[in-house]
Amino acid sequence: MDPALFGLIQPLVAVSALLTVGIAVKFAVFGRGPIAGRRVDPGLEQRIADLEERLAQSSDFIGQQAEALADVEERLDFAERLLAQRGQEPRVIEEPHQPTPV
Repeated sequence: MDPALFGLIQPLVAVSALLTVGIAVKFAVFGRGPIAGRRVDPGLEQRIADLEERLAQSSDFIGQQAEALADVEERLDFAERLLAQRGQEPRVIEEPHQPTPV
C-alpha cells in the first residue's frame, strides 16, 4: 500500500471513530438509548443523607459496643487470674469447733 494513501486514510478512520462514539453517546443520553429520559428522583438526595446519618450512628454504636466488650474482657481476665492464684495456694481447712462437754 502506498504510504501517502495510508497517511490520508489513517486520519479519516480516527475522525469517523470519534464521530461514531459521539453519536452513540448522544443517543444513549438524550435519544432513544438505555438511559434516555430517566429523571433523577427528587427525594434521592434526602434518602442518601438519611442513610449516611444512619451509617454514622451505626458506626458510633459499634464503637461503643467494642469498648464495652474490651472492658468485659479485661474484667474476665482479672477474674481468671484471681481464680488461678487461688488454685495455687494451699487451702487450710479448719476443723469445726466442737463444744466442750460439761
